[in-house]
Amino acid sequence: MGGECKKCESPCEECSTGPQACTKCDVSTGMGLLYGPTCLAKCPEGTLTNEEKQICEGCMMGCKVCDPKDQSKCLECDSNLLMHEGQCVSRCPDGFMATFMA
Repeated sequence: MGGECKKCESPCEECSTGPQACTKCDVSTGMGLLYGPTCLAKCPEGTLTNEEKQICEGCMMGCKVCDPKDQSKCLECDSNLLMHEGQCVSRCPDGFMATFMA
């Protein structure tokens, strides 16, 4: 059974695991900064813009430790925040409850 080539979707210039999983962004779209697998117009608060590499570096505000391979995923939040699906939140969304580790 053979595969097929799929075109990366804008604003991705290059992609990996899917047409929207960007590894390089198309600068001409205005969304030229790569943060995790996503292309952004400007880097999130708490991160730094690396103009040379066209990427956002560092963890988002509220994140103490982020994944070294995908800095858009948080591994540990600041003590006053809660972890929810790789992001730090001040309160859990509906349908979720806060649990604390001893």
